[in-house]
Amino acid sequence: ETLGPYPVPLTPRAIAAALRRGTPFVHGSVMIRREAYEASGGYRAAFGAARLGLIAATAADPASVCTTPPVAYTVEPEAGLTAAFAAALERYRRLYPAIRKL
Repeated sequence: ETLGPYPVPLTPRAIAAALRRGTPFVHGSVMIRREAYEASGGYRAAFGAARLGLIAATAADPASVCTTPPVAYTVEPEAGLTAAFAAALERYRRLYPAIRKL
């Protein structure tokens, strides 16, 4: 279901202003450095272990426990922002080979 546009702030000033009201980001629109992701524990392997424990303890059907989550939302690009992101995308494409080696 499309609810409408969700403008994501792009500058530090806009992000700071938006954070005063709540989170300005949707989950799929955020990228973080690998070190920060790993330092935070990632997505927690314990959740996978909990599913396996449930299957072992209750003889639950694995297909009912280990299911693909439903799609909560879809982020679609806004055509009017193409120019705003073009320079950043080009920079990323140039830097990607070095980033990948990290």
